[in-house]
Amino acid sequence: MAERIPAPDIGDIQRTVLPSRALWLTVRDTLCDARRAALADAVRAARRLAKKKKVDDDLLGATVLEAMWEAVSCLELAANVAAPWVDHQMDSPHGRWAEMTKYDPSRVNRFYESSHKWTDERFAALFGHRFDDGQSLVDILSSTGFEDERFSGAFEQAETATTTFLRDRFKSLAAHWGGLRGYAAAYEHGLLLVPSAYGEAVDEKNQPLSQHLIAWATRKDAVLWPGDTTITQLIDLAESAGGLAIDLADYVADARLRLVESLEFDGDKVFLRPLQNPIPYWVKEGDLSEESIEVLDRMRLNWVNRAQGDTST
Repeated sequence: MAERIPAPDIGDIQRTVLPSRALWLTVRDTLCDARRAALADAVRAARRLAKKKKVDDDLLGATVLEAMWEAVSCLELAANVAAPWVDHQMDSPHGRWAEMTKYDPSRVNRFYESSHKWTDERFAALFGHRFDDGQSLVDILSSTGFEDERFSGAFEQAETATTTFLRDRFKSLAAHWGGLRGYAAAYEHGLLLVPSAYGEAVDEKNQPLSQHLIAWATRKDAVLWPGDTTITQLIDLAESAGGLAIDLADYVADARLRLVESLEFDGDKVFLRPLQNPIPYWVKEGDLSEESIEVLDRMRLNWVNRAQGDTST
């Protein structure tokens, strides 16, 4: 058996490293799966009901509203997981994981509505290509004497392509949130679906609104309704918005875990393990060359002992 290599000083194990690891694992391996399942179940139920020729409007409205709320929950999870890297609001000596545990009622709005102003550096910090000081893994390895043109070239392509991809996806996320935020706010403050047996919503001309989905607006003498959007389009929106948000939460958590998963914990001791696929990427097909994809997907960094117990790649 090869001798295990002790890790260098990585900070407070009990209050920084292990809690952050626990949170990221919970997001990636539990919360994302649970939210995906809940969204899929709600969307499936709404589609099934919408296909029926005769259906109670109140029941259909409630079922579609459930799918919309699942999408909102997915968007909120993604914002809570990712925002500490682009909308840092809390200083903690134990790392940014602590910010994920603090409820901030304005966080989701800020996160999506400010995304069009983010710099490339903020996107790079979000998806794990850059650290707080702006350095990349390539920079850090270069400072130890490690040089590999394939590695640095693949990193540059991955960073550029992922930034472009996420800028485009955040346009969709911001638009989705803009359409759902009214319902989300109403839901959080006690949303009430307007049942046909107990009330009737009217427009500015006092004409009844013939809609499947009518909800009370938050703290207003008014209602929300989807306008010209059909029930099928609402269901599609919920599925698309929620699915993209969960993909984002999953990606951010997985990117953060790659370095942590290169550590082996044994009591109070920490050892180095091979670092698998250290450069995360999220791109469209064709954005990266086949050569770069092969380098990124097969990359593995091993550690060797140096004099006096230091380590390098």
